[in-house]
Amino acid sequence: MVLGGWQMGGIFSVQSGQQVWVRSANNTTGTFSLLMRPDLVGKPSLSRQQRTLLKWFNTSAFQAPAPLHFGTSPKSPNIQGPPWYDLDLNIHRFIHIPLGENTRFELRGECFNCANHANFLPPNGLQGSTTFGRITSAESARTLQVAGKLWF
Repeated sequence: MVLGGWQMGGIFSVQSGQQVWVRSANNTTGTFSLLMRPDLVGKPSLSRQQRTLLKWFNTSAFQAPAPLHFGTSPKSPNIQGPPWYDLDLNIHRFIHIPLGENTRFELRGECFNCANHANFLPPNGLQGSTTFGRITSAESARTLQVAGKLWF
């Protein structure tokens, strides 16, 4: 009676990395635009073996444009952030309560990011900042919750 009647469900998600938008911290054009781009002077992508959290892409491939000139870099110069993997699971059971015909208690347990995989956010794409090209944050770690609900 205690072990039977449980139901389980889950979701496994896999996503490739998000595109990184590279922009310049300083407005060298003399315009009112808020999205300035640096000059692209080299190959921005690094091989998987060269990538680290402190240097996800080749930051030396970008430089500030000359005064009164627009940068030559595209908004997304084919740089992808890290991939994302997530496993969410839940288990629940309805327990009949003899107070009425449809009275029951639901006991539920849920786990988000059950594998506790580090899912990092895309690197900083603001050329001219101290963290340019670095990954500085991640999604939440494993989260567990238990809930009960009375249906009547």
